[in-house]
Amino acid sequence: MRQKRTAFTLIELLVVIAIIAILAAILFPVFAKAREQARAISCLSNLKQLGLGIMMYVQDYDETFPVPDMTYLANNPTDICGEVYGGHGSIGTGNYQVPAAAIQKYSIGGQLYPYIKNWQLWACPSDSGVTTQWQVNQRWTSYHYRFFFYSGFVSTSPSGLPGNAGNCGSVFGALTPVKESSLSKPADTFVFHELWVFHDNRTQNLPWLNGQNPPSGMAPTAKMNFTFADGHAKSFPIDDILLRAPWWPGQGYDYHWPRCPEATDLGCSQYVP
Repeated sequence: MRQKRTAFTLIELLVVIAIIAILAAILFPVFAKAREQARAISCLSNLKQLGLGIMMYVQDYDETFPVPDMTYLANNPTDICGEVYGGHGSIGTGNYQVPAAAIQKYSIGGQLYPYIKNWQLWACPSDSGVTTQWQVNQRWTSYHYRFFFYSGFVSTSPSGLPGNAGNCGSVFGALTPVKESSLSKPADTFVFHELWVFHDNRTQNLPWLNGQNPPSGMAPTAKMNFTFADGHAKSFPIDDILLRAPWWPGQGYDYHWPRCPEATDLGCSQYVP
């Protein structure tokens, strides 16, 4: 009488393993994409909360958008162009760097903290360059407060005296804050933006970067999240909203300024909200 077989053959095991490997190869990229989409939604939610926070700030301060205060400017004269104040610079003590205590108290994050009560909102889950532990030489946020709203208040002089915008560019004249009523299209005027296309991390060679090394930058169709002056947040392909930047190799777009009718005209970008 023949006995029943109680084990798989080697061939059968190899076939099953091969099928599992094929399924894994198909599904893992799908899972990774789904995870990144979830992170993108979380990041957009962060920016929405920042939008609500800045709207509450504006209502409390006579419809005026935040600017660096005098104490910050006097005590942190090396924050050229307000890069750390606005979220672009890193924590530290050297040029372009500011100690964590000053960031917590005087930065745009410190100014909005009473309204949002959560520093974690400033960190994008896909941004490896941001710190939630206040580590030196790392950025304190993944988002940047747009120059348009405070560039007239920063100083490039060693004295740290406010009002000398220098190369940073004054938009309405030194020491003149932006009022909500001065924006003709608040729903089209971005206030915060991500510092990179964190959730659509694609680059390609850009024709306006010819002669630069490398000639690549963020892909024009890559999406970035933005917060607008009416408080809403939305994702846009960067070529639809940001200024093309021939002077910025490795990036190709200048997220400090919006897209203008003449995309390479920096002068235009300084005056178009």
